[in-house]
Amino acid sequence: MIIDFVFKKMFKFIYNKLIRPSQVRIRVNIINNLEVNSILDVGAGNGNLKQGLDSRITYTGIDIEPKSSFVLKNSIKNYNPGKKFDIVCAFAVLEHLTNPVEAIKKLKELSNNYILISVPYEPYYTISRFFIQEKEHYWTIYSKLLKHYLGKPIFEMHIHCGREYMGLYENKYENK
Repeated sequence: MIIDFVFKKMFKFIYNKLIRPSQVRIRVNIINNLEVNSILDVGAGNGNLKQGLDSRITYTGIDIEPKSSFVLKNSIKNYNPGKKFDIVCAFAVLEHLTNPVEAIKKLKELSNNYILISVPYEPYYTISRFFIQEKEHYWTIYSKLLKHYLGKPIFEMHIHCGREYMGLYENKYENK
């Protein structure tokens, strides 16, 4: 019990001080190097992605439990803005949803040009967490599933010692 507590505290410190800031920098660099003017950040949390984006990019963030006043309280399932975005991002979101395939289709529906997705990359994700399971994860989402619904990525990478998969997809494929 005490060992579990210590590992959780240690991981939370490492994640908040090292991993999270690095993730945001990588994501912002990818987005800023694309020709986009609008972004939808699904599962935005505190909206920290907004801070590093070029000023030309109009930011919209949604989350079921927003942690910032500029992030809208909404779910991807119920979100209907009446417009599309140049890029739609979902970072570490799909594995938390009861129907990730439905969510992928909705991401495609909301995107004009690009979809940028990250998911935990197993088994390295669990190993990096000292084998402590994420209770909120309903699914393990593999890149193969993303490629099935979104096509071949124009860019993909594994970051943070392989614990996270990230893919950038052009939204030019028919809904499956």
